[in-house]
Amino acid sequence: MPPRFSVLLPTRNRLELLRYAVESVRAQDYPDWELIISDNCSEDDVVGFIHSLGDNRVVLHRANVPVPVTENWNNALGHASGEYVVMLGDDDCLMPGYFRIVAGLLKERSDPDYVYTDAYLFAYPGVLPDHPNGYLRQGYNTYFHTRRPYEMGEVERLEIVRKSLGLVPVIHFNMQLSVVSRELIARLSERGPFFQSRFPDYYATMVCFIMASRVLIYQQPLVTIGISPKSYGYFHFNKRQQGGRSFLYGPESLNDDLGPGHIPGNWENDGWLSAAEAVQANYSRELKRAHLRVGFARYRRLQMLYNLKGYFVDGVVTEGQLRQAWMQFKLWERLAYGLPLGAIVFALARLKKTSREQALRRIRRILGRRNILAEPEWEVSDYANIMDVWRRMPPELADT
Repeated sequence: MPPRFSVLLPTRNRLELLRYAVESVRAQDYPDWELIISDNCSEDDVVGFIHSLGDNRVVLHRANVPVPVTENWNNALGHASGEYVVMLGDDDCLMPGYFRIVAGLLKERSDPDYVYTDAYLFAYPGVLPDHPNGYLRQGYNTYFHTRRPYEMGEVERLEIVRKSLGLVPVIHFNMQLSVVSRELIARLSERGPFFQSRFPDYYATMVCFIMASRVLIYQQPLVTIGISPKSYGYFHFNKRQQGGRSFLYGPESLNDDLGPGHIPGNWENDGWLSAAEAVQANYSRELKRAHLRVGFARYRRLQMLYNLKGYFVDGVVTEGQLRQAWMQFKLWERLAYGLPLGAIVFALARLKKTSREQALRRIRRILGRRNILAEPEWEVSDYANIMDVWRRMPPELADT
């Protein structure tokens, strides 16, 4: 029998975007799905909107008080009943044929328990400073080099996990790229909730690559990930990190202590490290057996670079913040890479903007960092909203 899909759709105060996400699911040409909307105490009339649909496949569960993002994701998952689970953001959309394509892959490949796909990346007009008319990236992941579906071997999977634990970005962790079987979720639940840490998508993706019995890679854009003025991506790409943190977890999160070993600086590095630490805590035997470990040393170097660049180049780190972070590094770290990095960043600050950006791109490549907005596979778009992408950019199907 064809599988039943559960789509998890957490939301909060973005009804105008939620409408598009829901429409993209209801317009699919595959009948057996449920859409679970987990409303995190929105002020918008989400209840009235869902009631107006008159569709019993769309189910709403509402929190009476705001809860952390990770908790809201687990709340949505707790109501899922399908054989396979998909996550969708309320500013995203499933592309046409999503369920039909995935169901076909599952049948032809004898039901792998984890499928990892690709996405379009769409920024609304006015969101990105360098692309004021909008932005559409065709092909989000660059790690995989074939459009044909293939089953990933253990060696390749563990290499992805090794780099991910080391804070080296080789794949994207957005949960919209994952299709997870109910069987795999049940096995993982023995080690705690499926979603954990400040960055639950990083945690869940790494764990699925470690623990799935079979991983199918399908490098085709089956979803579109949206960046709107009301999305975390907006804060990320506009370098408004504190605003993004407050957006996800509330203003009180700005005073949170993430624990020992964390250094003031790039909060996204902190979130990534918290996910890696949670993986290590729950799957220490598996990591030890595969000789995998968390990249604390790289994390510290990245935080040092962020603070130096933030102070000398970007102006987002104050002298007091730089001094506070600097004092948390060991003497040998300051001598070994702190002073050289400081000299490089100090010199960069005195270059013209064009020369500085070219130099920063080279440094990012050396460090293994990526700036997807500077990569070539994009076009200036004239799409008014994400459903324009849905109508005009159907996924190209690879031979299966």
